[in-house]
Amino acid sequence: MLPVNYRVGMEVTRTDIDRVAQIMDKDFSDAERTDVIQCLDCCDVKACPGSGKTTTMVAKLLILSEKIAGTMTGICALSHTNAAKNEINKSFGPHSGALMRYPHFVGTIQVFIDTFLAIPAYIEEFGYRPVAIDDDLYKNAAKRYYPRIHRNTRFALEQHTHNAGQELFC
Repeated sequence: MLPVNYRVGMEVTRTDIDRVAQIMDKDFSDAERTDVIQCLDCCDVKACPGSGKTTTMVAKLLILSEKIAGTMTGICALSHTNAAKNEINKSFGPHSGALMRYPHFVGTIQVFIDTFLAIPAYIEEFGYRPVAIDDDLYKNAAKRYYPRIHRNTRFALEQHTHNAGQELFC
């Protein structure tokens, strides 16, 4: 959804849709796709796999990126999985360059949170960039480190956790 100040006066026309359809070599003539592409508010798109949801979204992103070109406004397209993000990137084809760099963001929710929230907060709090933000990396490192913890600390962890100290530590 675009901020209100950018939606005012902005319009996605049939000409815009036809031009992008020609660029992408796709058909966006049906009413459902046209409605989604022209909608400048929130809309839910529910359809079966392979029905063209991603392709329709890519067409809309291309049109919107052209409409806001020259401003410092960007498009943020979030997906839940890398597979969806990769499909979006692949669908951009030769137009991916402009949409894959600042001020735009196309990626997973996790990468967005790490990039714009977690890492900056970590740097602010500790004064340096984290090596990684990853639960599995932490667990593996903690398992390797646990035997090297002072034996009194390990003993206390085991006593206070009913012999589950290593599981809680890792």
